[in-house]
Amino acid sequence: MADDNTASSFLSHLQGGGGTQPQAPGAGQAHNHFHGHHHAGDHHHHVAAAAGHGHGHGHGHGDEDHWDADEYVTKPGMQETAALNAENIVFALARAGVDAATLPSLSLLEVGCGPGVVTAHLVDKFGSVHSIDTSPRMLTKFAETYADKETEGKVSWALHQLDSKSGDAFMRGTPMPSPTPQDAGRQVRPPRERFDVAVAVLVVHHVDDLESFFKGVFSVLEPGGKVVITEFTTYANGRDVLQELSAERAKEKAEAAAKAGGSVNAPGVHHAPFSPELLGALLNRYGFVDVGGDRNGTLPVFGTDKEGVPTMYVYGTKPK
Repeated sequence: MADDNTASSFLSHLQGGGGTQPQAPGAGQAHNHFHGHHHAGDHHHHVAAAAGHGHGHGHGHGDEDHWDADEYVTKPGMQETAALNAENIVFALARAGVDAATLPSLSLLEVGCGPGVVTAHLVDKFGSVHSIDTSPRMLTKFAETYADKETEGKVSWALHQLDSKSGDAFMRGTPMPSPTPQDAGRQVRPPRERFDVAVAVLVVHHVDDLESFFKGVFSVLEPGGKVVITEFTTYANGRDVLQELSAERAKEKAEAAAKAGGSVNAPGVHHAPFSPELLGALLNRYGFVDVGGDRNGTLPVFGTDKEGVPTMYVYGTKPK
């Protein structure tokens, strides 16, 4: 996860403070589809989940790996939340014009797979799944679950930070780290040069270099390929539940530390949630067309006794 300075820079970039203002969806881009209401299958799941499933760009490969995969997969509500995220991916693809009956013929790139809790709900829907992450611990846990699927040719994984150079690396078949419990140094070549679909579930809020990330997504898709991104958002009236609960949790931690006789630095900063329109503008900026999205229910990421945080999805197409 980005540090405070990186997060502030990231927010500035999102708001256009560090460069060109994102083009508003529809301004010079045809066929954008942003929906003004929740779909009929809205989910308001009362499950506890981690703040994000994705670990695609929290740190480089050489940095210390702070993720605890065993603890992560046992968080209350994690499995239910993973199932919901998979449903949202399929729903967003349908909105993007992809017939569910064609999914078994499509190759999927899962960006920021973590230990594979969402993967479990995708592997039987798509023809193949290649999952990437930047956490060796998460991928080693992933390997424990999917070794048999790898043998079948259904699932593969690699330690890879998606960026603007990823397309060349996949095209050349550059070997990438693919750790297993038995062989932490194992390397494998990418299973293909390009993918039909790329998904990133609650990943983008970890990304400190948006330009490189979105160029990377674009570069690894087939012409006509689809991208689906799910993220945290605000309510339509602008209320930011994530900010409210983050501030509440930071205050509780500070009070607990002070009571214990310790001292604390300023609490960590979690950047503001996205809107479907803002993420759609970013997809437009980096070359995607037929962009659309919507708010889509809530997730109680701070626990079942707290208000749920609104979520959203966006989708786009790489031009043919």
